[in-house]
Amino acid sequence: MDYKKLIKEHQASSLKRVLDESLTYHYSNFVKLEELGEPYSLKDRMGIVDAAMRMQANTIIKFEVQAYINQLRRLKHFLIFLQKKEMICEPEDGELKQIWYDILDSKGVVNVLANKWSAHRSVDDPKGESDSLHLAVLLNLESTITMWGNSHLFLSIEKYEFYLFHYHPKVLKFIDWVFATIEKSRSI
Repeated sequence: MDYKKLIKEHQASSLKRVLDESLTYHYSNFVKLEELGEPYSLKDRMGIVDAAMRMQANTIIKFEVQAYINQLRRLKHFLIFLQKKEMICEPEDGELKQIWYDILDSKGVVNVLANKWSAHRSVDDPKGESDSLHLAVLLNLESTITMWGNSHLFLSIEKYEFYLFHYHPKVLKFIDWVFATIEKSRSI
């Protein structure tokens, strides 16, 4: 029995399951917190949501987004491995290509947020970013600053905006594409 092959195949199937489950878990928590933190919700006008609860939801929601981004960082390293093994290359579909770029490119929104916000690299390992980016990262880490657009929370750090509500379905589609591509490359 080829144990190395078995382990590699199990790692790929395990990663797909874990990514799907963890991203969906963090996204579901995000949606619940977003409902509590929305500034002008119907609940608010009826007096159900108080200011302290909203503030807490707007603070905690960032941890869910950070956890979500960290899972995408795991996917990034898996994609780099697959590229080296020539099992995957940039997708042709525009929506999938954007997710690919966001995760793998050093200037992609997921990569920047993972390095500068989620992993705190802007603080302990700055790499020439502007003072305004550094300040925006610190404000987002240490405060309850959140931005709302079209009834959904989004993160905005300098020129990088991350709308998890709209991003999640695209990510799940991208993950399906990644693992379908791996299966195709194995059968060739």
